[in-house]
Amino acid sequence: MNTVFLIVFVLNVQSSYADNVEREATGSSRDTVQFMLASGHAWRIKTFAIDHDVHVWHIGEHMQPEALETLARKNTSDHYGDVIERIVVVPGDGTLASLQPRLAAAGLAPNLDIAPGDEFAFWTPDAGPYRTRTQPR
Repeated sequence: MNTVFLIVFVLNVQSSYADNVEREATGSSRDTVQFMLASGHAWRIKTFAIDHDVHVWHIGEHMQPEALETLARKNTSDHYGDVIERIVVVPGDGTLASLQPRLAAAGLAPNLDIAPGDEFAFWTPDAGPYRTRTQPR
């Protein structure tokens, strides 16, 4: 069976990569750092709430959920430890779509953005359209 696994680090800030701005989060609009395992591929996803920007990095193949979770917790703690509000670990049942009801069961909005070809997916705190608007420097 295909392992599907998502880790969402909800941050207590909202930012814009394009404008190099960060402020305290208000309402449901928050930045996130996420790690996804799907079809044997691991991904790191960073969302920027102010302008609905998303940056996605492929970080490897053949990674196991436990190894990805260890990497995710260390990396995110090292870089965003002071602004982590909540960590949600969501295992799927083999399909990306299976994550959506599990996000809701974990108390998150059921907003799941699935990439074309089902390569990966990421959670969004609001239903606004997220897309890559800037390139990381």
